[in-house]
Amino acid sequence: MSYQISLFLENFVGNLVKKVNSNIESAKKATLERIVKDTEPYVPYKTGNLNDNVTVNTSASSFTYEAEYASYAFDPISPSGKPKQYTKEVHPQAQGYPFEKAIDEHDVDWVETFREELMRDV
Repeated sequence: MSYQISLFLENFVGNLVKKVNSNIESAKKATLERIVKDTEPYVPYKTGNLNDNVTVNTSASSFTYEAEYASYAFDPISPSGKPKQYTKEVHPQAQGYPFEKAIDEHDVDWVETFREELMRDV
C-alpha cells in the first residue's frame, strides 16, 4: 500500500514539475513586459525614442533600450558634472536610473506577476 501512495506522489509531483517548467518562459516574458511597462513613467522622454525602442529578450531574462544615447539619457549627471534637468511634460516622474526607481515601487508586483504566470493552469 505504501508503494502505491509513493508512486502516486511521484507522478503527481512529476506532473506538477512538468507544468511549472512549461510555464517558465511565459512567466519570464510576462514579468519582463510588466517591468518595462512599470519603468516607463520614469524613463526620460523627449521624443519618445527610448520608449519606442525597447527590446525584451526572454532567453537572457533582460530588456534593452536600443537608442544609441540610452546610457547617456539614464545617467542623471551630465558630462559637465551637473545634475540633468529632465523634460517632465510627458513623463512627470522622468529621472536618471529609471529602473532603480521602478524596483523601489514595483518589485513585489513583479514577483507576483512571475508567480501567477508560473502557476497558471497548475
